[in-house]
Amino acid sequence: MVKWFSNSKCNGLLVSRYRSGQGPGPVQLINIIDKNAIARLMMRIESISPDGDMMKSLLIDEELRLAFECENGETVIKIYDGRFKTPTTGFNSNKKDKDLEAKVYQDIRNLFNPVVGERMLLVQGLLLEFPEFSFTFQGTEVRLQQLGEPTIGPISTDNFLVKPKSGHELSLKVVSGQLPPLPFAFEVGEKEFVLFTFMDEAGERLDPDHFMIELKRR
Repeated sequence: MVKWFSNSKCNGLLVSRYRSGQGPGPVQLINIIDKNAIARLMMRIESISPDGDMMKSLLIDEELRLAFECENGETVIKIYDGRFKTPTTGFNSNKKDKDLEAKVYQDIRNLFNPVVGERMLLVQGLLLEFPEFSFTFQGTEVRLQQLGEPTIGPISTDNFLVKPKSGHELSLKVVSGQLPPLPFAFEVGEKEFVLFTFMDEAGERLDPDHFMIELKRR
Protein backbone atom coordinates (compact mmCIF):
# COMPACT_ATOMS: atom_id res chain seq x y z
CA MET A 1 0.00 0.00 0.00
CA VAL A 2 1.37 3.39 -1.05
CA LYS A 3 1.80 5.91 1.77
CA TRP A 4 3.19 9.42 2.11
CA PHE A 5 5.09 8.41 5.24
CA SER A 6 6.55 5.07 6.31
CA ASN A 7 6.90 6.30 9.90
CA SER A 8 4.68 8.72 11.79
CA LYS A 9 7.29 9.69 14.41
CA CYS A 10 9.00 12.73 12.92
CA ASN A 11 10.86 15.30 15.03
CA GLY A 12 11.95 17.88 12.48
CA LEU A 13 10.88 19.51 9.24
CA LEU A 14 13.03 21.60 6.92
CA VAL A 15 11.08 23.48 4.25
CA SER A 16 13.16 24.75 1.32
CA ARG A 17 11.80 27.13 -1.31
CA TYR A 18 13.31 27.24 -4.79
CA ARG A 19 12.54 29.71 -7.59
CA SER A 20 13.19 29.29 -11.29
CA GLY A 21 16.00 31.50 -12.54
CA GLN A 22 17.38 32.23 -9.06
CA GLY A 23 20.20 29.70 -8.90
CA PRO A 24 20.39 26.06 -7.85
CA GLY A 25 20.05 26.65 -4.12
CA PRO A 26 16.99 27.54 -2.04
CA VAL A 27 15.92 31.18 -1.82
CA GLN A 28 14.25 30.67 1.58
CA LEU A 29 14.46 28.09 4.39
CA ILE A 30 12.23 27.33 7.35
CA ASN A 31 13.22 24.91 10.13
CA ILE A 32 10.38 23.52 12.27
CA ILE A 33 11.01 21.52 15.44
CA ASP A 34 7.51 21.74 16.95
CA LYS A 35 6.53 18.04 17.09
CA ASN A 36 2.82 18.80 17.51
CA ALA A 37 2.73 21.11 14.50
CA ILE A 38 4.66 18.56 12.43
CA ALA A 39 2.28 15.75 13.42
CA ARG A 40 -0.79 17.83 12.52
CA LEU A 41 0.71 18.77 9.15
CA MET A 42 1.51 15.11 8.44
CA MET A 43 -2.09 14.14 9.18
CA ARG A 44 -3.32 16.71 6.67
CA ILE A 45 -0.92 15.46 4.00
CA GLU A 46 -1.97 11.87 4.66
CA SER A 47 -5.57 12.86 3.87
CA ILE A 48 -4.41 13.57 0.28
CA SER A 49 -4.35 10.60 -2.10
CA PRO A 50 -0.76 9.24 -2.38
CA ASP A 51 -1.43 7.72 -5.81
CA GLY A 52 -1.45 10.51 -8.38
CA ASP A 53 -3.28 9.72 -11.63
CA MET A 54 -1.75 12.29 -13.98
CA MET A 55 1.59 13.68 -15.09
CA LYS A 56 2.58 17.34 -14.99
CA SER A 57 5.00 19.46 -16.95
CA LEU A 58 8.13 20.20 -14.97
CA LEU A 59 8.36 23.73 -16.37
CA ILE A 60 7.86 25.22 -12.93
CA ASP A 61 8.29 28.60 -11.29
CA GLU A 62 8.38 27.51 -7.64
CA GLU A 63 9.30 24.32 -5.82
CA LEU A 64 8.85 23.60 -2.12
CA ARG A 65 10.71 20.68 -0.59
CA LEU A 66 9.43 19.35 2.72
CA ALA A 67 12.14 17.23 4.36
CA PHE A 68 10.69 15.37 7.36
CA GLU A 69 13.27 13.95 9.79
CA CYS A 70 11.77 10.72 11.09
CA GLU A 71 12.92 7.75 13.15
CA ASN A 72 13.58 5.61 10.06
CA GLY A 73 15.22 8.37 8.04
CA GLU A 74 14.22 11.33 5.91
CA THR A 75 11.00 11.64 3.91
CA VAL A 76 10.98 14.35 1.24
CA ILE A 77 7.78 15.69 -0.31
CA LYS A 78 7.99 18.04 -3.29
CA ILE A 79 5.39 20.67 -4.23
CA TYR A 80 5.58 22.16 -7.72
CA ASP A 81 3.66 25.44 -8.15
CA GLY A 82 1.27 24.38 -5.42
CA ARG A 83 0.77 20.80 -6.66
CA PHE A 84 1.97 17.81 -4.64
CA LYS A 85 4.10 15.17 -6.35
CA THR A 86 2.75 11.93 -4.90
CA PRO A 87 4.82 8.88 -3.83
CA THR A 88 3.87 7.20 -7.14
CA THR A 89 5.47 10.25 -8.90
CA GLY A 90 2.16 11.41 -10.39
CA PHE A 91 -0.16 14.28 -9.51
CA ASN A 92 -3.78 14.25 -8.38
CA SER A 93 -6.42 15.45 -10.83
CA ASN A 94 -9.61 15.21 -8.74
CA LYS A 95 -11.09 18.32 -7.12
CA LYS A 96 -11.12 16.94 -3.55
CA ASP A 97 -7.38 16.26 -3.47
CA LYS A 98 -6.54 19.47 -5.32
CA ASP A 99 -8.52 21.47 -2.74
CA LEU A 100 -6.73 19.71 0.15
CA GLU A 101 -3.37 20.35 -1.51
CA ALA A 102 -4.18 24.03 -2.04
CA LYS A 103 -4.97 24.58 1.64
CA VAL A 104 -1.82 22.85 2.87
CA TYR A 105 0.33 24.63 0.29
CA GLN A 106 -1.08 28.05 1.21
CA ASP A 107 -0.44 27.42 4.90
CA ILE A 108 3.19 26.50 4.23
CA ARG A 109 3.65 29.32 1.74
CA ASN A 110 2.35 31.89 4.25
CA LEU A 111 5.15 30.98 6.67
CA PHE A 112 7.68 32.46 4.24
CA ASN A 113 5.81 35.76 3.84
CA PRO A 114 3.40 36.29 6.75
CA VAL A 115 0.55 38.69 6.03
CA VAL A 116 -1.91 40.34 8.40
CA GLY A 117 -5.41 39.05 7.64
CA GLU A 118 -4.29 35.56 6.53
CA ARG A 119 -4.65 32.28 8.42
CA MET A 120 -1.24 31.24 9.76
CA LEU A 121 -0.01 27.87 11.00
CA LEU A 122 0.59 27.83 14.75
CA VAL A 123 4.18 26.62 15.14
CA GLN A 124 5.99 26.88 18.45
CA GLY A 125 9.39 28.56 18.29
CA LEU A 126 9.11 29.72 14.67
CA LEU A 127 9.92 33.40 14.11
CA LEU A 128 7.46 34.95 11.66
CA GLU A 129 8.40 38.26 10.04
CA PHE A 130 5.31 40.38 9.42
CA PRO A 131 5.84 43.74 7.66
CA GLU A 132 5.68 45.77 10.89
CA PHE A 133 6.73 43.27 13.56
CA SER A 134 8.04 39.78 14.21
CA PHE A 135 5.83 37.25 15.94
CA THR A 136 6.67 34.04 17.81
CA PHE A 137 4.44 31.48 19.49
CA GLN A 138 6.41 30.49 22.59
CA GLY A 139 4.22 27.63 23.78
CA THR A 140 1.32 26.78 26.06
CA GLU A 141 1.30 26.53 29.84
CA VAL A 142 -1.41 24.39 31.45
CA ARG A 143 -2.22 24.45 35.15
CA LEU A 144 -5.04 23.21 37.34
CA GLN A 145 -7.39 25.78 38.79
CA GLN A 146 -6.63 27.11 42.22
CA LEU A 147 -9.09 27.11 45.10
CA GLY A 148 -11.52 29.99 44.72
CA GLU A 149 -11.00 30.51 40.98
CA PRO A 150 -14.21 30.56 38.93
CA THR A 151 -12.92 28.35 36.08
CA ILE A 152 -13.69 24.63 36.15
CA GLY A 153 -10.92 22.40 34.88
CA PRO A 154 -7.41 23.26 33.65
CA ILE A 155 -6.41 26.77 32.61
CA SER A 156 -4.31 27.17 29.46
CA THR A 157 -2.11 30.16 28.67
CA ASP A 158 -0.76 30.59 25.15
CA ASN A 159 2.37 32.76 25.15
CA PHE A 160 3.35 34.96 22.21
CA LEU A 161 6.18 37.44 21.69
CA VAL A 162 5.79 40.49 19.43
CA LYS A 163 8.87 42.51 18.43
CA PRO A 164 8.06 45.72 16.54
CA LYS A 165 10.53 46.97 13.93
CA SER A 166 11.03 49.88 16.31
CA GLY A 167 10.00 50.07 19.95
CA HIS A 168 9.72 47.66 22.85
CA GLU A 169 8.77 44.01 22.54
CA LEU A 170 5.38 42.83 23.77
CA SER A 171 4.55 39.66 25.68
CA LEU A 172 1.01 38.43 24.94
CA LYS A 173 -0.73 35.91 27.17
CA VAL A 174 -3.97 34.44 25.83
CA VAL A 175 -5.85 32.58 28.58
CA SER A 176 -8.60 29.99 28.17
CA GLY A 177 -10.35 27.57 30.49
CA GLN A 178 -13.96 26.54 30.63
CA LEU A 179 -14.58 29.11 27.88
CA PRO A 180 -12.52 29.49 24.69
CA PRO A 181 -9.97 32.32 24.45
CA LEU A 182 -11.13 35.77 23.45
CA PRO A 183 -9.47 37.88 20.72
CA PHE A 184 -6.42 39.71 22.11
CA ALA A 185 -5.69 43.32 21.08
CA PHE A 186 -2.18 44.79 20.97
CA GLU A 187 -0.60 47.97 19.64
CA VAL A 188 2.40 48.43 17.37
CA GLY A 189 3.23 52.07 16.84
CA GLU A 190 0.01 53.90 16.03
CA LYS A 191 -1.78 50.79 14.80
CA GLU A 192 -3.86 48.35 16.81
CA PHE A 193 -3.96 44.67 15.87
CA VAL A 194 -6.11 41.79 17.10
CA LEU A 195 -4.85 38.24 17.62
CA PHE A 196 -7.40 35.47 17.04
CA THR A 197 -6.55 31.95 18.25
CA PHE A 198 -9.92 30.18 18.47
CA MET A 199 -12.12 31.61 15.71
CA ASP A 200 -11.53 34.33 13.15
CA GLU A 201 -13.78 37.35 12.62
CA ALA A 202 -15.94 35.38 10.18
CA GLY A 203 -16.57 32.69 12.79
CA GLU A 204 -14.38 30.02 11.14
CA ARG A 205 -12.45 27.71 13.45
CA LEU A 206 -8.71 28.36 13.90
CA ASP A 207 -7.84 26.15 16.88
CA PRO A 208 -5.68 24.04 17.07
CA ASP A 209 -3.77 24.46 13.77
CA HIS A 210 -3.96 28.18 13.05
CA PHE A 211 -4.05 31.73 14.34
CA MET A 212 -4.81 35.00 12.62
CA ILE A 213 -3.82 38.62 13.17
CA GLU A 214 -6.12 41.36 11.90
CA LEU A 215 -5.72 45.12 11.79
CA LYS A 216 -8.35 46.52 14.14
CA ARG A 217 -11.06 48.52 12.43
CA ARG A 218 -11.59 51.92 13.93
